[in-house]
Amino acid sequence: MPPLDKSDAQLRLVVEIIEKVNQGVRFREIFQDLYAALSPLVPCQRFSIAFLHGDDRTLVTGPVKAEGAVLLKTGYREPMEQTRRLGYDRGEPFVIHDLQEYCDRLTRAPSTLLLFREGLRAYLGVPLRVKGRLAGVLEFASRQRSAYTAGHVLFMQAVAGHLAAILERARLVSRLQLQNRRLREADELKASFMLRLKEEVAKQTGKAGRGEQQQQVLLELAKGIHGTLDLRDV
Repeated sequence: MPPLDKSDAQLRLVVEIIEKVNQGVRFREIFQDLYAALSPLVPCQRFSIAFLHGDDRTLVTGPVKAEGAVLLKTGYREPMEQTRRLGYDRGEPFVIHDLQEYCDRLTRAPSTLLLFREGLRAYLGVPLRVKGRLAGVLEFASRQRSAYTAGHVLFMQAVAGHLAAILERARLVSRLQLQNRRLREADELKASFMLRLKEEVAKQTGKAGRGEQQQQVLLELAKGIHGTLDLRDV
């Protein structure tokens, strides 16, 4: 664990993330950079960010970086009442020194059992708060019991305090970019469909026109034949 007076490392990390957000870098790329910066400082065979859903009642697992199999996957949803006792809504970090012991309790959150089944044995969750409101949780997990010290907790609290609003903004920007891309794709699909429809209508109209011409020719031919027969009868 690096000494906690390395405020320059924290500042450098925050500045880099801000620059990437301003450049419009996708959130998943920012997440990868965050993992690369934090993994040497905080034990983590698994790193993830969970975000509070819009209804403020559900914590949803976001991107995940793990060295082994992932059972607690992106998109996993857990009601806040199951995690409220962890203190996240009060801005308190939560440490599990022994996941096996914790999972033996009846009051465990279902997500912790999945972490244990992934082979992880210690957990650190640090809340991300924006303007006093819980926005998400930085989650670390290690294969070593008691991997997280008071120093790790204090360090990540300091980092999370700077990163909370930045990560929330980055996530919202990425979501907006995704929505805009889907709208563009929908517009392109609509334009392509309308073009094909126009071509098909013109094709069918052409066939109908040719059919009418063929019918007119047959009609004229029939009239000619009928006239010929009348002349022979005279």
